Amino acid sequence: MIAYILDKANLTIKDFFYFKDFLFCDDLEYADKSQIVVPRLVNVMDDDFVYCKDDNNNMIFFGVAFDTQTNDRTDNFALTMRQKECLFDRFIFAENTNLIATSIESFVVRMITDNWVTSGDTLMDRAYINPVAVTNTPVVASLSNIVNVQDGVFNLKTFLGNIKERYGIFVDFVLTNTAPGAGGAVLTVNVYKNTADTVPIDTDVSDISNTEETYSVDVLAKLHVKWFNKTNETTTYHTYYLLADRSISTDVDDPDRVDGTIDSIYVEAESLAEMYDEVINEFQKNSYEHRITFYLRENSQLYLPDDYYVGRKCLVETKTGVKESLITAIERESSSGVRKIT
Repeated sequence: MIAYILDKANLTIKDFFYFKDFLFCDDLEYADKSQIVVPRLVNVMDDDFVYCKDDNNNMIFFGVAFDTQTNDRTDNFALTMRQKECLFDRFIFAENTNLIATSIESFVVRMITDNWVTSGDTLMDRAYINPVAVTNTPVVASLSNIVNVQDGVFNLKTFLGNIKERYGIFVDFVLTNTAPGAGGAVLTVNVYKNTADTVPIDTDVSDISNTEETYSVDVLAKLHVKWFNKTNETTTYHTYYLLADRSISTDVDDPDRVDGTIDSIYVEAESLAEMYDEVINEFQKNSYEHRITFYLRENSQLYLPDDYYVGRKCLVETKTGVKESLITAIERESSSGVRKIT
C-alpha cells in the first residue's frame, strides 16, 4: 500500500511512502481518528492531506494529517489522521440560509465557496476546491433545527454529519491529477442525496461475528411553542406531546403519552403548517438508540464489505428481531481480517 502526502496549500505531492500497518476509522460525527505506521520521518504538516491506495491502486482512505509521533520501541512513526470532512471543521456565519428550503446541497456548496474558495483571502483560500451540488433536495427546516447556531455562527463539519444522518445528504471527495509530477490538481466536493437501497444484514450468518446490542433512550416528551405569526403579526402559545408510537398530540390527557424531558422554543413562521414543521423537527431530534455492533469478514462473499459504509440505511436481523437502522461507524485494521461495523 502507498500513501501520498498532499500539500494543503495546492495539493502538490510533498512526499510518499509505502506502509502495511493501519487503523482506518469513519463515523457520522467525523470524530474518530485513523493512524498508519510510517517507516521514516515524512514531509508532512498538520492539515496536509493523506491519500492512501491499496496494492490494486484503489483509494482506501483519504484523510487530513493531524499528528506524527515517534514510537520509542521501533524506528517507525505513527501518522494520525482526521477524516477528510474535518477540512470543514470551522465556525462560519449563518448566511444564505434560504437556500435550504429549495436545495440543501446548494446551501452546502455556497458555504464552501464563500468560506473556503473565494473568501478574498489569497493566503487561506483553497482555489483547488470545486464544490458541486449533484442533486437538489428541499428541506423544510431552519438552520438552527439542523445544527447548533450561536450568535449567528455554526460549524460546517457538524452540519455535514447531521444532514447525512437525517436527510441522507452525502459529501464525496474526488481528486484529479494527483500523480507524481502532475499539476493543476482539483479536489471536487460532490454534495448529493444518497438513494441507495436499504442493505440487509443477518447477524446470524457465519461471515458476521461478535454481535452486541445496547439500548438507550433520551426523548423530548413535551414541547411548549411560542409562535409569532409573521402573516398577521400575532403571538400564540401551543403545547405538543409525544406519544408511544412517536406521533405528536395536543391532548394533554392522551393515554398514550410518554415520559421524558420538557422544552420550550420560539418560532417565527407564516403559517400553522410551517410552525408545525418546526415542532416535528424538534421531536425528530429524539434519541432512541439501539446500537448494534458486529464484525464482518473482509473477504466475505455473502456481504461485500464495501457495500457497508457510514450513513447507509440497513435492515438488521438479530436474535431479538428485525430493525431498520443506519450505519454510524466503521473501523478497519491491518492486523484483523474483519471490519467493525456499528
